Amino acid sequence: MIKVIADISAVADQAELLIQNFDDLPVRQEIISKKLYPAFAEWHKNIQQELNPYIQS
Repeated sequence: MIKVIADISAVADQAELLIQNFDDLPVRQEIISKKLYPAFAEWHKNIQQELNPYIQS
């Protein structure tokens, strides 16, 4: 569980890249669609798998 929670750093890295390029709309769109969203989606899937045993009744 701790490893999956710590993996949020991959999402944070992409968010930092987005912040650094926020004024450039085409670059911003590419970062969101090709880096930030996929990193978040992968993290979300993994964290959901870890948490499911605790939240399913």
